[in-house]
Amino acid sequence: MKTCLSSNKTQLEHLLQSWSSKVPVERALTLPSGFYTSRDLFELERYAIFGQNWLLAARKSQLNSPGDYLTDRFLSEPYLINLDKSSTLLAHYNVCCHHGMCLLKDKQGHLETNEIICPYHGWIYDLNGRLKKAFRLKTIEEFKASKIRLQTIDIQTVGPFIYLNFNLLNNDTIKNDTSHLEYIHRKYLAS
Repeated sequence: MKTCLSSNKTQLEHLLQSWSSKVPVERALTLPSGFYTSRDLFELERYAIFGQNWLLAARKSQLNSPGDYLTDRFLSEPYLINLDKSSTLLAHYNVCCHHGMCLLKDKQGHLETNEIICPYHGWIYDLNGRLKKAFRLKTIEEFKASKIRLQTIDIQTVGPFIYLNFNLLNNDTIKNDTSHLEYIHRKYLAS
C-alpha cells in the first residue's frame, strides 16, 4: 500500500503530533475529513491495530482429527488452519506457492488424502505445508520441491481457543498478549 502518508513516516508523525492531546487547545486541530473517508488510511489503521497482535481465529473443538481444516480471511489475506498427522495445529496462508491460487475453498472440511491440492496446476502439499509433488517441473534447473512450502502463520492456543499472529516480526507468545484473559478462560471456558 503506497500513500502519501504511509510512504513518508516523518510527515505522518508530524500530522499525528498536531492532534495530540498534549497540544494546547488553542493550537489544536481537528482531523481532516479525509481521515474518515480515505481507503488508504483505513487499511493503514486496520493493519496498525489488528495486524500486530494475536487474534482469535477459532475454537479447538472445530478441528478434531488429522486432516481437519478450516479457512477464513484476515485483512484480505486467506489463511487455513489444520491438524497434521500427529494432531498438531498448524496455520498457513491459503495460497499456492506456484501462482497464488486459493488452495481450499470450503470454510471447513476434512482432507481424506491428507493432502492439500492446488486446483490450478495440481501442486500437492502435505498437511505440514511441504510441497510433495509439482507436475512438469523436472526440467527446471535447481528446482527443489523439498525447499518449497506454504508460508506459515504463528499459531498458539489458550484454553479452548486458537489464536493467530500475522506479524512476522512479533516474537511475543500469546501469553504476553492474553494473560489478562486467563482468569476468564479458567473460570468460564475450561476446555
